[in-house]
Amino acid sequence: MNILKSDRELGEYTPNVGTMFLNNREAYHDAPAFAERVGSKYHYWSWQQLTGDIISLSAYLLNSGLDPQDDSLNRICFIGGNSYRRLVCEMAVMSCGLVCVPIFTKYPNELMEELINFSEVSMLISDNEQKILSLKADCLPDRLLFISSPEFDDILDQKLTSEKIAEIEYLFRSVPASALAMIMYTSGTSGFPKGVQLHHSNIMSQQKALQIMWQPEPGMRFLCYLPWHHSFGGLFERFFALHSGGCLAIDDSFGKDIDRLLENFAEIKPHAYFSVPVIYQGIVSKVLTSEAAEKSFFHDDLKFVFTAAAPLPLSTSDVFRQHKIPVVESWGLTETSPCCTLTGFSMDRIPGIVGFPIPGVEMRLGQDNELLVRGANVMSGYFH
Repeated sequence: MNILKSDRELGEYTPNVGTMFLNNREAYHDAPAFAERVGSKYHYWSWQQLTGDIISLSAYLLNSGLDPQDDSLNRICFIGGNSYRRLVCEMAVMSCGLVCVPIFTKYPNELMEELINFSEVSMLISDNEQKILSLKADCLPDRLLFISSPEFDDILDQKLTSEKIAEIEYLFRSVPASALAMIMYTSGTSGFPKGVQLHHSNIMSQQKALQIMWQPEPGMRFLCYLPWHHSFGGLFERFFALHSGGCLAIDDSFGKDIDRLLENFAEIKPHAYFSVPVIYQGIVSKVLTSEAAEKSFFHDDLKFVFTAAAPLPLSTSDVFRQHKIPVVESWGLTETSPCCTLTGFSMDRIPGIVGFPIPGVEMRLGQDNELLVRGANVMSGYFH
């Protein structure tokens, strides 16, 4: 059976998450890295501020007795929504060599308790103290951190010595590409959720492939509502924005209020947008009945939209084609970080086509027509 692979070489890629932040801080300094509504207005954090907060949180984690080299002391669970503070926490965990374990905040208590126990985490970080304290006490680790607490404010406000900062930065650059970065749970459609073990090399090789395919320019803007416990939002969209030196803005519509989404869209004016077919259908319904909505969404800076998770109706993608906005599609799964294939920027979208392998990925059909994937993006296995 023939092997399908890209004719573009992957080449070298950034070895780990921490080095990505240090490099971007040096390259982009005061350019915006993240935006989130504080009250009624968007507040922006620069690459300098974001990386500094990640370093401060890393120092706190390591001072708390956590140890990247000890499997019994290196896993940290996250339960909460998308926010600047959560981003700082998760990126600090991975940057200093610890392991991030996000868990869906809407799971029922019983399943959440099972996952926390199964993951054997040493710390739990959340934005919802009431939810966490409603869980059985015997499932909770000794270390709890609530990101809305005064304690968290103090962590970010701490003044580290230049020696401590240099020590943390050295640690960031020293984390091996082969080190485990994240355990991301599947949705559990076939039973108890599986913990996909993703290493720094999985995440960073994927982003290098996207860089080759899409050639993003620094300073691109992104509007994000996709949840970070899931691979589409937490891996694909979030890391593409960060790796490319863009600005990731939180959409507080949460994908449930199209009017609010379009209001945020008009303010942020994202260059690329990632979403699922049901949201695109809602957007198109507004666009077809409102000139203001049409102008808000199809602004001059919009380069392409990306859709995944389900088939996009041709009637919906035709509206994007009429506005000369490419619709990009993909195939992949959490176990492959998550992207394996991409379509191009052609306006002539063919429904059911999900493109060709990205650089660094090889694919072929097995004996039973099972799709086999090999590449730097493939997980090392399931956590057990």
